[in-house]
Amino acid sequence: MFFGGWVAKMVATAVYTVLFIAYLKYFDDEKKWVTNRPFKDVFQVLTYRERYHDLLEASTRDHLTGTLHRRQYDENAPKILESSLKNKRPLSLLVIDIDHFKQVNDRHGHQMGDKVLTTISQLLTENLRSDDHLYRFGGEEFVLLCEKMPTEAATSMADRLRKTIERFSVVYLPEKVTVSIGISSAPDDGATIEDLFRAADARLYQAKNEGRNRVVAPQAAG
Repeated sequence: MFFGGWVAKMVATAVYTVLFIAYLKYFDDEKKWVTNRPFKDVFQVLTYRERYHDLLEASTRDHLTGTLHRRQYDENAPKILESSLKNKRPLSLLVIDIDHFKQVNDRHGHQMGDKVLTTISQLLTENLRSDDHLYRFGGEEFVLLCEKMPTEAATSMADRLRKTIERFSVVYLPEKVTVSIGISSAPDDGATIEDLFRAADARLYQAKNEGRNRVVAPQAAG
């Protein structure tokens, strides 16, 4: 059965390739029905769309962490908020900052700093839902935009992320690494993405001032 299936796949591949060659020679160019396109070009055309999508994906991602770029945040976050408000769905914004990141760079070098960034971004990514959007906002700061997530759920998730990062760093990084997180929610904290970020950022600094490695949510702000 395995051999028969393999043969069937090979035959199908060969037939598809022949048909595609015929298409390229007779129908690809309306101005020139018969071309001298070499056989190797078939595979370039076959993979063009895949390579195009790979390039498009790379252009929207931070090259180090693989998270979405800050410019993606600037472009898409207002639209996400607008849609949530229009449909009366909850939305929460988390500003996540690595504590004492400069000291990590100073003690262990920038390569280790990069490892810390990639490790934390990977842990964050692994815990995303389909309605979450993670951006590297700048330096050691990330923004997590969570659609359909009210304040209470966002607070619970943020604290879970904080604990996961702390536990993981003790085992896999040269020293314990922690994060501080500030949370805001729409519509209570504003109707623009700037308002939401401003509120979450203020709570992030409250978390820093209260000793770091903690989450400050709207109900705890004061």
